[in-house]
Amino acid sequence: MLGRCCICERTVKLVNLKGFDAADGSTLWEYGLASMYCLRYGADEFFAIKHDATITANKFGIWAQETAFLEIPSRIAGALPALYAETLTVVKIDATDGTEISSTALDDWYAETGESSSQSVRMMNARLSQGTIGEPFVAALSGGKMAFLGRIEPAVIWDDRTDNDATKSYRLLPHTQSEGKVYFLTKTNRQTITCDYNDTAAEIETAFEAVADVVSATATGGPWPLVAIDLTVTWSAATGDIQGIKRDSTVTLGTPPATSARPVASTAFTIDPATGLLVNTCGHRLGRGNSSTISDLMPSPLPGTNITLYPPRLGAERIIAADSNLVGLQSTQNETVECWDASPAGANGWTRSWALYRNTPVVGLSNMATLQCQNASFSLTVPRQSYDGTTYTGATIPTSAATPAHWDNDRVSTSTANTARLTGHVARDGNTAFRWCDARRRLSTGQIFYFAGIEHSDTTTDLALGVSQMFGVSSTRLFAISSGNDQTGGASPVTVRTTNVLTTGTLAGSLATFRKLVWYWPGTWYKPNTEFRFTFFPGGGASISTAWVAWPSSAAGIATALTNLFGENTEGVYNNVQVWPTGAPGGLDNTSYSELQQNIDILFAVRPANDNPFGHVPAQYINTSARIEVRYAQTMTQGDLTAFDAADGDIVWSRYFGYATNPTTSVDYPVRPLYAWYRGDYVWAAGGPINAE
Repeated sequence: MLGRCCICERTVKLVNLKGFDAADGSTLWEYGLASMYCLRYGADEFFAIKHDATITANKFGIWAQETAFLEIPSRIAGALPALYAETLTVVKIDATDGTEISSTALDDWYAETGESSSQSVRMMNARLSQGTIGEPFVAALSGGKMAFLGRIEPAVIWDDRTDNDATKSYRLLPHTQSEGKVYFLTKTNRQTITCDYNDTAAEIETAFEAVADVVSATATGGPWPLVAIDLTVTWSAATGDIQGIKRDSTVTLGTPPATSARPVASTAFTIDPATGLLVNTCGHRLGRGNSSTISDLMPSPLPGTNITLYPPRLGAERIIAADSNLVGLQSTQNETVECWDASPAGANGWTRSWALYRNTPVVGLSNMATLQCQNASFSLTVPRQSYDGTTYTGATIPTSAATPAHWDNDRVSTSTANTARLTGHVARDGNTAFRWCDARRRLSTGQIFYFAGIEHSDTTTDLALGVSQMFGVSSTRLFAISSGNDQTGGASPVTVRTTNVLTTGTLAGSLATFRKLVWYWPGTWYKPNTEFRFTFFPGGGASISTAWVAWPSSAAGIATALTNLFGENTEGVYNNVQVWPTGAPGGLDNTSYSELQQNIDILFAVRPANDNPFGHVPAQYINTSARIEVRYAQTMTQGDLTAFDAADGDIVWSRYFGYATNPTTSVDYPVRPLYAWYRGDYVWAAGGPINAE
C-alpha cells in the first residue's frame, strides 16, 4: 500500500475476501461483499465492515461540515426525505475457513442504501481513510479491537422525519471530534447554538435553552463525543427545527509567538467489534511539539532533539498493528514515525509510546510507506545514503523503545537520479536477513537502467520478478501480485511495448560513428519456449529482421543474431555490434531471465549507406522505431496472484484472483486483487466483486 488519494472518504469499496492455500494457490474459501478488511495481529482472524444494501432508508440526518452549516432541505408535505439507514455491521471472520465468528451491529453508523450501493457504501457520518487503490487504512489490534485512520463527524438524526410539530426529538450521534466547538443553527430565526465537542447531556440541554427559538429542551445519555445524546426540543414556532450543523476546522494552540493551528477532527479512532461501540479517539497530536525531545530516526553527526515550542498538530497517514495493542503510525508531512497504544478508553485516549524524527530526504514516494511490524519490531526503509559516515537502507525499531538498529544492502543505488530507495519493504527474517523490493531504477556499470518489475533481495539472493507488488515472504516462497498478463501467443509476431532511447557519438580511430539503442523493457516475463527477434525500419523502404532467437538467449546470442543480419565490417577497429558496451548489469540468481529484461543496451558502428566502404551497419536502420518482437509467447505469470521460489525465482503457482461477468456480453473476465496478505499456510486477497467459485 503506497499512497493516499483522500484523507477520509465517505465512499468505501465493497469487495470479496478469499483464502488460498499458500502451497498450491487453491481456493480454500471466499467471503463478501464487505469493506475495510484487516488481519488481526498475532491471530488468524479478519475484521471487516459489512453493508446490507437491501435495508430500506428510513432516517434523515445531517453531519457537521467545517466552517459552513450543512442545512436541511425544505420539507415536502411536512416531511424530510428518508436518505439513510443503519446498514452496517462489524464482522469477525475465521481466516482459516472464512466462517463468521461474530457479527455486531454498528449502531449510530448511517449509510445510503439501495441497489446503487451494492458494490460500495456511501456513509453519512463516518470518513474512513483509504489508499489510492482503495486499500483500507485500518489495523486489527492484537487485543481484538479495530483502529481506523479517519473520523466520525458530529451528526444529527431526526427520530421522526415526518414530525413537523413544535416538539421534535433528535439523536446527536457519537463522534470522534477531538477538541473545539460544534454549532447548531435554528430554523426560525437562524440563531446559533454553541456546544463543546465533549459536552454532557446537561450542557447540551442548557445550550439549546439559551436561545429564544427554544422554549424548552431535555437531553439524556452522553457524554459526547463517544456516546450519543438523545435530545427533545420544544420550539417557539410549530415549524421550528434544527436547520443546520457545523464544527470548527482548527483550534489555535500555544502561546504567541509559538502558536499553531491544529485540526479538531480525529486522525484515528478505535471501535470494539464485540459491541460495535467507539472506544476512544486520537486527535491530531502526532509530530514534534510541547518542547518534548524526539530523537533522530537515522544516525547523524549532530543528533537532533527536534524540539518545537508549539503543541503537536499532525495527523497520521499510515497505520500498522503491532503487539500489545500498539500501532505504528507515520505522521503527515513524513515528519515522524511513531508508536502508540490504541487501546486506552476515552476521547483522546490514545497514548504515544515513542516517536522518531525523520531526518532523511524525501525521494519519490513517501519514504516511510514501507513500515511493517514483525515479532514486536517495526521495520522500514529509507533512501539509501550515508548517515553519519555509514550507508544504510533501513531501520528496525523494537515496539518497546525508540532504539533503532540500522541495516543496509548495497544492491540499492546511492545515486539520487535513481531515486535511491526501496519501492516496497515486505518483511524481515530473524534479526539479520532482510527481504525487500528494490527500487525500479538502479545504477548499472556506466549507465542508468530502469528495471520494470520488482527486484527481490535478501542477504544471499538477488532475484528479478516481473511483478507490481510483493506482499509476503517465507524461507522458501515469495508472494506477489503480478501483472496478470496471461499470454499464449501464436506464430504471428507481436511487438513488445519497449521504450527506446537513442544516443550517438564518434568512435576514435574509425571511419564509423556509433548509434546506441537502449530498449527499456515493460516488465513482461516469458517462458523459454517463446522466441524473439529484432526488427529495424530504415525510415523509408522495407524493414529487416534478425532470425528468431530462443528465449531467453544471452548477450553473445543476441550479438550473433544482429551480426548475422548486418554482417561484420572489414575495418577491424570496432565490431559492428556491441551488447552492453559499457558493462553488463550485475548478475541475478534467477534460473531463467533474459538480458532483454535488463533493458538491453546495444552499440552499433554505423556509416551512411551511400558511403560505407568497410561494411559498417547502415545508419538509417538504427533509430527509435526499432522493435523487439515475440512469437509463441507464453508469460511466466498466468494470473494475478503468484508464488515464486525464493532461491531461483521460478514460479511455484500463479492464478487469477477471480472472475466477474460482463453484464452486456455475458463473458467472464479476470478480476485483479486490490491487496493481499500472507501468513504461514495461507494467502488471503481482497478484490472484486467477483463470481463465486
